[in-house]
Amino acid sequence: MDFGRIFTLLGDENIDKKEIFRLVDIIKTMDLEDEENVRNIIKQVCVIAKKDIGIEAENAIIDKIKKEGITSSLLDFL
Repeated sequence: MDFGRIFTLLGDENIDKKEIFRLVDIIKTMDLEDEENVRNIIKQVCVIAKKDIGIEAENAIIDKIKKEGITSSLLDFL
């Protein structure tokens, strides 16, 4: 994962870093094989980022995670 790119996005978008770290702590213990869990994470990230991605993009992210896992290319959706 490209953490430099993630922190640049966080700084550029003025996103609350504490909320991101809180979410990361939750994700550490979550079953990411469960699609509902992944969907909830996506929704929480959208709230934190103050973005609405729509159901099509959400489904595309879910498909990408299923095929490739969590990779830095997911940042392209932001």
